[in-house]
Amino acid sequence: MKYEILDYRRAIERGVGLCSQHAIIEAEVLKEKGIQSRMIVLSGHVVVHAEISEKKNEWWVLDPDYGVTIPYSISHIEANPQIIEPYYANLGYSEATISVLVKTCGKEGNVLIKDNGAEKYVYERRIIERLSYLAIWVIPLILVLPLGIRYAMKVVVLKSSNEI
Repeated sequence: MKYEILDYRRAIERGVGLCSQHAIIEAEVLKEKGIQSRMIVLSGHVVVHAEISEKKNEWWVLDPDYGVTIPYSISHIEANPQIIEPYYANLGYSEATISVLVKTCGKEGNVLIKDNGAEKYVYERRIIERLSYLAIWVIPLILVLPLGIRYAMKVVVLKSSNEI
């Protein structure tokens, strides 16, 4: 399984490009802009569910991996997956690609991550990622520590010998 960078700013800097990575980035940017969003893990693909109108409780599906906006909620799409076809076709995607996407949009196997943005998407990885960024500073310090101790001991020895 390829690794996803959960800090979306770092992901943009590094150019990681899994569909889930694109969804994380889009969900987090929407969250920053005050737009409620949720990630949807389809069977084989990850997209974003964004609240378009709070008054009407209107949600659309955004597919950042393919650059497609589908003006329907996930429940509407799950009930009739073929409604996504024209949105992908209008951007020039092949029938084979569209067929695979239609299959992933059926109700079977979909998981709606109910929070604002990508906060709960694979929470354990978020902890590991933060610890790894900390480790890139701690490990070199631990490796240099013996050198620092040795240097400090030499200074103490030299001061002691100069006092005699």
